[in-house]
Amino acid sequence: ENYSIENVTVFPNPTTSMVQVMLSEMEAAEDAVCQLYDFAGRLLQTVTVTDSMTTLNLSDYAAGIYVLKVMQNGVQSKAIKIVKEN
Repeated sequence: ENYSIENVTVFPNPTTSMVQVMLSEMEAAEDAVCQLYDFAGRLLQTVTVTDSMTTLNLSDYAAGIYVLKVMQNGVQSKAIKIVKEN
């Protein structure tokens, strides 16, 4: 089967601490996982999506650019750039 994550909304972006990740209810029900990486490619957080809205806390991270990778069923992903401000 082919899986595709189409509708991912991340807000606020840029952020100073928290970001909300919103998926459609169907995508959230399909074993979706959010992984946050720094710009050097190091994995910082992994969050299993259990609802259509998930919160990530970036308050402990330095200002900079991060990449949020959203995976569904371990195969298909979408990458979104997140800007963290002071």
